[in-house]
Amino acid sequence: MKKTLLLSACLLAAMYSNAQNPTPLEIANTVSNFWFSNNLSGLSVYATNLYSGTATNYLPAIMVSIFHDRVFEGKLVTASNKLSKVQTKIGSIPGQFTDRFNYHFSIINSMTLRSINEISAQGLDPNGVAPEPQLIKSDMGSFLIPDISILYDTPPVSLP
Repeated sequence: MKKTLLLSACLLAAMYSNAQNPTPLEIANTVSNFWFSNNLSGLSVYATNLYSGTATNYLPAIMVSIFHDRVFEGKLVTASNKLSKVQTKIGSIPGQFTDRFNYHFSIINSMTLRSINEISAQGLDPNGVAPEPQLIKSDMGSFLIPDISILYDTPPVSLP
């Protein structure tokens, strides 16, 4: 079963790399389906392939990549750098982003910066945190975490 789901993720990502960028709704639904079916390895593969298979400046792919960096890779500084790039875009065209997007973005950005500060204060590398997607999934249960909720409100724009 896991092999089938992992293969499905690979096929989806391959399809997207040969076609136009998927819509934000397609991305949000795919990520949510992987999350709720507890197929975290399939989600990780999908996120990696989506970001590398689309234009790396496509905002929905960037948001999935930030989620992947934070939750699956433990690369908080990398995620923070991408969040800064998104923040610049939000500031340059404020009317394009919904209040819900801005709200979730603020939560994700704050959580990331707080984690970086806490980990740095302990003398540890905030880009080398042990990832714990299963623990986060268990803690959240059937709720969408902000990293996934934001995908439903992410506009299909590209960043410069």
